[in-house]
Amino acid sequence: MGYEIEFYRTENGRKPVEDFIQSLQEKQVAKILRDITLLQDKGSDLHYPYVDYIKGDKYNGLMELRTKQAGGIFRTFYFVVVKDRETKTEKAVLLHAIQKKTNKTPKRELDTALSRMKDYKSRG
Repeated sequence: MGYEIEFYRTENGRKPVEDFIQSLQEKQVAKILRDITLLQDKGSDLHYPYVDYIKGDKYNGLMELRTKQAGGIFRTFYFVVVKDRETKTEKAVLLHAIQKKTNKTPKRELDTALSRMKDYKSRG
């Protein structure tokens, strides 16, 4: 069963992942949206190299959707919540997205995603 997809919204109504995607070139947008659709369709059945857990206890529950193409490497950070316990419906909340330019994902980018995950959970 797949995931419902939700774009994290800041308190002032911005959707950072949508804003990031809209700033990219058409081919990059198409590839990222294709991978988001895969996540939506496959849910927890989608595995590496498309998705990976973020390592470290600090980032428990945080995952990344990995998009690779000739024009760059992109990461969309998300976490999964149970939307409905009876039907076991789950949703992936897309928190933060970056174009990856180094071998290791910068800590500040992971911390941004973590902060948004905490904010989302605190607002219910």
